[in-house]
Amino acid sequence: MSPLKGLGAATAACFTSRLAGIFLEVALKGSRANLWVKNSQGFVTAVVTKYSDNIPKGFATSLAIIRKSTGSPKVAATALGEKSGIR
Repeated sequence: MSPLKGLGAATAACFTSRLAGIFLEVALKGSRANLWVKNSQGFVTAVVTKYSDNIPKGFATSLAIIRKSTGSPKVAATALGEKSGIR
């Protein structure tokens, strides 16, 4: 692999990571839930991640991928997809 491809991949990873951080911050600040609800949601997520086994996590990830891939054409066919430019 060439160094230029590696630099491009690292730059893309940094860019998408930052976008995810911005999206999460906007989602948390824009939520109308109070602070206790937000903190309890983060706590539940941390507990599930820590104490669940790798096999159920793998199944959950694969099911999420399947749901996203089957749901994407349905969203693209709706008015939401037309507004966002998905065809």
